[in-house]
Amino acid sequence: GKLSTAKAALNQTALPTDDLKRLLLTLDFEASRVELAKFAYPHVTDPQNFTRVYETLTFEASKRDVEQAASALRREQR
Repeated sequence: GKLSTAKAALNQTALPTDDLKRLLLTLDFEASRVELAKFAYPHVTDPQNFTRVYETLTFEASKRDVEQAASALRREQR
């Protein structure tokens, strides 16, 4: 549903972190938010603000998971 639609849209465009936050909050499940946040990292226009998406996550483990994925993508981009 929403997750697959969001991924398809992100493949076509980029968006600011604050817009991503609003999009994440439309998802009902933490696992979906984590999946979309990890997928969306390369599609944000302001990656320096990406840590703001952690505010949409409830669990510390989720925040670590997204942070590790974003770090790995940053290393790949170098």
